[in-house]
Amino acid sequence: MSTSSRGSPRSGGTPRSGRASWAGTNSRANSAARLMAQLKQQRDGVLSDSSSEEEPPKIQEPRAVPPRLTKHERRKSTRELKKTEKEEKKRVKEEKKRAKKIRKEGSISGISRSSTLERSSSSSKPKVSIQASDSTPPQEQDQAVSDAGDSESNDREVIIGKDGFGRDIKKKYSELTDEEREVYDGKNAPGSVFIPPLDAGTDATAESDSSADSDLDPSMEAVTKSEAPISAEASKNDEDTPVSEATPLVVPPAEASDAVEAESVSVNDGSADTVETKLPTIVTEDTSVALLEQIRELKGENQKLKSQIRQKDAVISSLQQKLGMLMAANEPDAHPSKKGKKGKEQVFKLETLKLLRHNKRVAMMDQEESFGHRERLVLEVMTTEQSYVTGLEILCQIYLNKFLEAAKDSGGKINEEDVKTIFGNIETLRIINQNLLKDLEERLDQWYDEGMDKIGDILTKWAPQMKPYSRFGGHFNESLEKIEEMKSNSVWRKTLEELDESVGQLDGLALQAYFIMPVQRLPRYVLLIRDLLKKTPPEHQDFKALEEAAVEMGRAADTLNEKIREAESNVHFFQITDRKNGFDRLITHPKQFRGARLWIREDSVKALFNVREDRLYSGKKKLELISFNDILVFSPLVSKKAPPQDYHIPTALCYARIATVKLLQRYELDVELFSTAVVVYGPQNQWVIAFANMGMLNNWLKDLESVMQLRPGLDATEGIREGKYEFKNDSVGVYDGEWCNNFLHGKGTLIVGKTIYDGYWDEKYRAGFGYIDGGKFKETKTVGWKFTPDNQVKVVDEHGLWEEGELTDRDWQLILTGAHKVQKSKDERFIEQGRQNLSLFRVESGKIRVEKSTTPGGPKKVLVKLGPGTVLGDTSVIPSMKAATADVLADEPVTLKAISINILFGLFRGNPGLSMRFYRQMARKLATQLRSLHSKKAPPPTDDEESESDEEGVVKKQIQEVKPKEEEGVKMDAETLELLKKFELPLTENLIISCECSLKGILKKVGVLHVFSNNICFESNVFGSSNKDVFLLEDITDLAVDKKGLRLTCNKKKHQYINVKNLTAFKAMVVPLWAEALNNPTKVPTKKSKKAKLKKTATQSAARAEKSEAVTMLQEDWELLIDGAKSHHYHAGDYIIKEGMEHLRIYQIATGRAAIKKNTPNGEILLGHLEANSLFGEMTFLEKGEATASIIAEGPCQVYIIEGYFINILFVNHPALAGRFYSYLATILAQRLSDRELQIQREYAEAKAKRRAARKERLALTNSNDSKE
Repeated sequence: MSTSSRGSPRSGGTPRSGRASWAGTNSRANSAARLMAQLKQQRDGVLSDSSSEEEPPKIQEPRAVPPRLTKHERRKSTRELKKTEKEEKKRVKEEKKRAKKIRKEGSISGISRSSTLERSSSSSKPKVSIQASDSTPPQEQDQAVSDAGDSESNDREVIIGKDGFGRDIKKKYSELTDEEREVYDGKNAPGSVFIPPLDAGTDATAESDSSADSDLDPSMEAVTKSEAPISAEASKNDEDTPVSEATPLVVPPAEASDAVEAESVSVNDGSADTVETKLPTIVTEDTSVALLEQIRELKGENQKLKSQIRQKDAVISSLQQKLGMLMAANEPDAHPSKKGKKGKEQVFKLETLKLLRHNKRVAMMDQEESFGHRERLVLEVMTTEQSYVTGLEILCQIYLNKFLEAAKDSGGKINEEDVKTIFGNIETLRIINQNLLKDLEERLDQWYDEGMDKIGDILTKWAPQMKPYSRFGGHFNESLEKIEEMKSNSVWRKTLEELDESVGQLDGLALQAYFIMPVQRLPRYVLLIRDLLKKTPPEHQDFKALEEAAVEMGRAADTLNEKIREAESNVHFFQITDRKNGFDRLITHPKQFRGARLWIREDSVKALFNVREDRLYSGKKKLELISFNDILVFSPLVSKKAPPQDYHIPTALCYARIATVKLLQRYELDVELFSTAVVVYGPQNQWVIAFANMGMLNNWLKDLESVMQLRPGLDATEGIREGKYEFKNDSVGVYDGEWCNNFLHGKGTLIVGKTIYDGYWDEKYRAGFGYIDGGKFKETKTVGWKFTPDNQVKVVDEHGLWEEGELTDRDWQLILTGAHKVQKSKDERFIEQGRQNLSLFRVESGKIRVEKSTTPGGPKKVLVKLGPGTVLGDTSVIPSMKAATADVLADEPVTLKAISINILFGLFRGNPGLSMRFYRQMARKLATQLRSLHSKKAPPPTDDEESESDEEGVVKKQIQEVKPKEEEGVKMDAETLELLKKFELPLTENLIISCECSLKGILKKVGVLHVFSNNICFESNVFGSSNKDVFLLEDITDLAVDKKGLRLTCNKKKHQYINVKNLTAFKAMVVPLWAEALNNPTKVPTKKSKKAKLKKTATQSAARAEKSEAVTMLQEDWELLIDGAKSHHYHAGDYIIKEGMEHLRIYQIATGRAAIKKNTPNGEILLGHLEANSLFGEMTFLEKGEATASIIAEGPCQVYIIEGYFINILFVNHPALAGRFYSYLATILAQRLSDRELQIQREYAEAKAKRRAARKERLALTNSNDSKE
């Protein structure tokens, strides 16, 4: 391996990374020595080098002081200095490339080697390169070096210091005075110690890295450090010095028979004084192993030396920082040789400012040439952190400390509290980032150790510690304004100008530039981490930590930005409140329900129309729409006496829609003036606002939506809102909850005086349901309420619709008012299974028994025996239950009270509350029985079963029930006949096509479209309500089929069907049929005959339903329920209902399929499935408990949902609906109970059939064995 020049503290070696070495800059050494001398004089020797045993000798400062220069001369000098530094960097770069090239040309085996030494004290100093040859005696080589040094010693130009502007002071060595020569020689003598200053082009670690990377022989290194003439013989004969990779190895002649003579390699740096000689470098194959072993050992030692050097460099860097801080604190008020603008004296010298720099060089930089994108980004994180911490040091050590000193010395002209307010917690930020930088530097020093190529853990560790930044950001704008305000103070202004000019020497920045750094730093972290993530493979150990750090830093940056926005908003807010004339009331009126009130924006509008007052605001008067985070305020409406409800609209509760021409015409507004207008609705206000242009309107809408706290998927035009509002009318009070279209809707609490209404509300029916407390109600009670026309809240509870519990004695007295007594003897039957029962019975005395047959014609079993108080025949009150499900007999002489069911229906018609409680109790009773049957399985058959003939009859019935379906053609004909009957169409109609679709409306009703030869029919089923539409083709005036579905107009009424399946085939069938029907109309019944038919049908239906209309759901009832229903879509695996969930809802599957599952100790089991049109959730609604099983969608599933609170709100305005609705629930549960009983019987029969077949097989096998025997 070829050697590279080593840069020692006084050698001219090539530095690493293009940085200037300490030794090549004698003026910097003089500056450091001078600073240390001054500091020692002021502090009486406080500072000492803790890392060395001896203190550095005192060095006299040069007496040469340059004359003062003009402004033009200073600028010219600065340009020349920059040019010189640029050339120096270029030269260093070229030297580095040359050294790299030499290293590459070297041979590891030592066949071709050279020994080169470059000596350079400055960029202008000539270099001498000496190469030893076997023909030149060592004495002559030493003499050549000595002569070369003497020839240049007197004529060379040396640097003895720097002038007041940082320029080098150069003189020829022969022209130096005795004192200057003594100072120069003393500084460059062996053993002198000094601490070099740090600046942008000089790094304390540059020398250490340069020397660590050098492969020179230690003996040569010692010679280089002492700058003594080189003696090749002394270097070769030094037995105590280890041999380096660059030292020529001389093999004894006995082992050199097969050796190859080395070639001569000359390194010429351009100087004329180059001596070239060959060295006897001979290596055999036998010595190669030993040579490689030596190389490995030397590399290990080299690593140890690198580590030691870095430790010393860290100590030096720390001392430099302390030195900079001490110098900044003890800098004299002026420097006699340096003045700034208009002759003002500088407060700090450049050398002192440079000592505050954080630019430690880490081990990672040694491999900078081979860096990839990730390594460069990692290094950028550290270097930008160094620059940032330097800025924090300047803010704290320079500006903050000097302003505090100025405040103490100003005699009260500068308030110390003002200074602390301006700088806030900047010192806390400095401490945080100093520690973060320390961790980063340590990690990059160990970057190439195993498992240490990561920084995500460090960033993740420190990201949560960035909370003080939000406090700094909260006072950032206030601090900037305070700085501008303080400039009117002459003492402050003078101090600031001096500090800005002094600090500007370093990077050309002033106080405000440094002050904004903390605000910019957190977003910079986020950008750096995101860039680093892009260049980090997902499998890398640092990837997850970087992701976490990005989230944490992003959160901290968002908090900082939010605090800054809040601070800026506060400034605008108080500027508005300072207007007085009622604007000062905005601080407290209206009340702030969403935290602090923050200003968002102000807009000058062309006009505003107040709908409530029917008043137009326009003209020359300034019209301002002021937007806050919680309210919108129209400035002309603000006054000292106006109530807050008159001049504001809450942002959380408002709706904003673009004004249409139709709306403008309704309010008789100028369409041109309001061409770019928006309508804003609030609980008690409605404004039409005209903006100057559409761009301003859109920007305002965007900012409005950002503070409205909308639910996902909603915008400013629609949807549910949530918030608190105090009404202008005291009779309404304060409402906190959900809203819809500026009225109470959903869950919420209204407080009117001392009365609290806590429950659910509906904006359409202007009613509510829930708990009421306070006022005239001494205890909490469940009631309904509604708003009167004058906005008064009225409690509705005259029917006792929400009384919990069973039927009371008072209720039974009402029910049995028209009852008569009946006496039954023992074993007398008064209710017979399978026959219709027309009375309701209640046992007064004695006992009865209930018997039931599980098979037709089979024996009856006693189910239960009951005593007085038992109600019998209650299921007969359900209109759909035409036959009794069991026999009821007197077990002993009994006395009954019986009432006709028809009389009972009349009683229910006049008392909705009694009807609701009766059917609710019945529905709950049926739900309990159904739950017990769900958990019950068919009993296993025994040998003592009924006769074979009975079993055969049961089995035959079961086989008939489960027999295969008919052929497809027969099925289609049967279905067609059923459809013709359902839609009351003539038998001549033919079914053309049927397609599933949805009827567009508030609730998308899922159903089926049937196209016949002369009619189009639609049917749907929503919560038991069957919807049927029939359109005669020739009556359809408009028909269109496209991607949106089917749109038709019939009898001036429009209908739209969407999501039509097989749309292409449907279109191909329907359009030609409609065109043909228009061209060739058929003879259809006249309207008169239709009306007669409908009238006859209605009369018959009324006659049949007259007796039971009080307990049967009417079409109007279904329309009310469906009006409040919602449609939800679920994906496969979604929970529609989760076991254990409390809910008051009723569900119906519109499309799709769902599974019923239940958790058991052995895991989740499948109980069954729910198909389309299946109803569920009613049992939990009745019992107000938790769901006992989970309903899970097995695929795309559409479900209708009715909220329980909405049903109860309907009862407020429609009390009679309550009994009919619970009768409907009881009917559903009774039907399910009957179906479950049949299912159990079927399972029981199947089990018996299997047992009988098994018994026959065993019997046949036994007979076969007997015959064989």
